[in-house]
Amino acid sequence: MSRELLSKKTRYEFQEQMVGWTLREIEAEFTNADLYKVDDYVSPLSGERRGLVDEYYHAIDFTDWTQVKRLLSVYEEVLNRLQQALDTGESWPDQRRLEALKRLLERDGFRHSGGRITPVAASISTAAAKGIAQDLSLDYIQTELGRIEACVDSDPCLAIGSAKELIET
Repeated sequence: MSRELLSKKTRYEFQEQMVGWTLREIEAEFTNADLYKVDDYVSPLSGERRGLVDEYYHAIDFTDWTQVKRLLSVYEEVLNRLQQALDTGESWPDQRRLEALKRLLERDGFRHSGGRITPVAASISTAAAKGIAQDLSLDYIQTELGRIEACVDSDPCLAIGSAKELIET
């Protein structure tokens, strides 16, 4: 039996952070990450936003690196929004929330740096490593290079961090 790559606590806390988003924003982030709901599942949770995130979670196999990687791209957006709010001075309590979410990811074996979430090498199982190797197709590399090029002028630190992550991967 495979171990879930993201703990229930981490998933719950990110879900709670997305409660402040609109339904449309939640749907867009999951869809952009190629994550979709199962048609016949209706969440028992109260609240439309919690329920919507739960419906997406229900369709994810948390032991499958490919699916978890897609979810981590949604989590990157959550963290990046919190960081942006801090950078613009919108909400000072977000610093504690941001740090708490990062700590949860670290407990699960991931690190958030330069706007990206990456696995800590020692925490990757062989199944996850196989999934990463399969992801390193020419299309994947070209997509990542495109993302790096797109932010060279607007956010050079992100471009450098993304290039470093691509090389490390």
